Amino acid sequence: MNPNYVVCLVAVSAIWCGGLRAAEPVTGDPAGAALATAGSYNGYFYSNKAFDGADAPAVRGTLTLKVTDVTRGKLTAHAVLQDGPLNFNGTAWTSTDTNGTKSIVLSGKGRNKAQLTLNVNEGRIWGSLEGGTLDGALTLDGARNVFTGTVATNAAEAKAAVDAFQGYYTVALPPVAALSTGKADAAPQGVGYLTLTVGSRGVAKIAGRLADGTSVSLSSPVILFPGAATTNDVAATNETETASADEVCVPVFKALSGNKGWFGGLLWLRPGEPRLVATDRDLGWYVRWENTGSRSNGNSRNKKDGADGFEMLLDACGGYYSSEASVASNYLFAASEPVGLRYFSGNSVGDYVASAIPSGLVVSVTSGAFAIAAGANLALVDGAYDYSGTNAAMATIVGTTRTGLFKGLFNVYFDYERNGRLVHHKDRVPYMGVLTPARGEAFAELPLGMGFYQVRDTDPSIRSYNLKRSFPVVLDTAE
Repeated sequence: MNPNYVVCLVAVSAIWCGGLRAAEPVTGDPAGAALATAGSYNGYFYSNKAFDGADAPAVRGTLTLKVTDVTRGKLTAHAVLQDGPLNFNGTAWTSTDTNGTKSIVLSGKGRNKAQLTLNVNEGRIWGSLEGGTLDGALTLDGARNVFTGTVATNAAEAKAAVDAFQGYYTVALPPVAALSTGKADAAPQGVGYLTLTVGSRGVAKIAGRLADGTSVSLSSPVILFPGAATTNDVAATNETETASADEVCVPVFKALSGNKGWFGGLLWLRPGEPRLVATDRDLGWYVRWENTGSRSNGNSRNKKDGADGFEMLLDACGGYYSSEASVASNYLFAASEPVGLRYFSGNSVGDYVASAIPSGLVVSVTSGAFAIAAGANLALVDGAYDYSGTNAAMATIVGTTRTGLFKGLFNVYFDYERNGRLVHHKDRVPYMGVLTPARGEAFAELPLGMGFYQVRDTDPSIRSYNLKRSFPVVLDTAE
């Protein structure tokens, strides 16, 4: 195992992970039966948004729709956007086409007067959202919620769909591309993660951490697109087989607290063995993370200046989690070096001690729980500290193979001279991550477990931001 595996992550960004190709976004009227029954629908908003000078598709929000009167056009819709929620009420259809698709144009309630153009047939919704406080037009795509429908013919379809993908999934979010938008060069290098628990009612409970420590917690409906085109890799060749089958998508969108940006993407679930989670990366769809930057404590007006802002494209490496697939008698824990990080104290500057960064530490498993043997206290030998002992970083670990989640602490040391005397500084830093035993073929060379650790940057030029730098950690099986 190579602890500085981040090189592998860069290589992955050019490879399609295989096994799943989601339905392409709506470019015309989706085929389907005429709208005939009341019911609920779920969808997502997206747009092309520039990333480092090039357009990239990005999820910008979600929509839930409830049609209560098909004939008259009575409906309610609720959108979740970066600027907050937006509600719509409809009382009459604007038009009906020859295929039986109903259409309506609605204006949002509240300060955001964005206009929703909505098209509905029996199985799908599509349309657009524009104006108001939006920074550009958004496209809507979605489908009927077959898991909560009251129509009797939906019952068998809903149960079969749930049985195919219900359960617990783990997903690592390795970076594909990062762009720091401020002077602090703050884009995290570590790997965030998500867990998804898909229940019997077709709702995914999502939790996790982004690589800067931001907590993610939300519920999202599972969207079943019936008869969408799928592409399955043939193992021994570069050929593909295309078939018509149902596809399942979990839209993820979260406005970050403090009005600091947003996080969004489409996670597609593929039933079968193994059950994988992926983004539609062959079409340029990744998980998008935008952090506009925090407020500087040194700014008396507390205005946002974005010096620690960044934008990132993230991959999705993971699938259905089975503790049996991830159980081993021993694992190896390692952290990448915090390259470029120094410790500032007055006029003195110290470099981190590279030999003390955890590398190949044995993690034992007892009754499914992780453990690292305690390290010995550092010894001062001939005026210098000896870091040659096992676990000089005093690393600890907490976690179980039942969930695949792990976290802990270790020391990062900085040694420097002040007035001719050795100064020894220690930062006790936290780390966390997740095991992803099920993943696409392109991720096969990545470690079984990936995560991040954070250490505070004391550079005086950015100290007011209280910036914590993020670097990768890995937990892999011992070879």
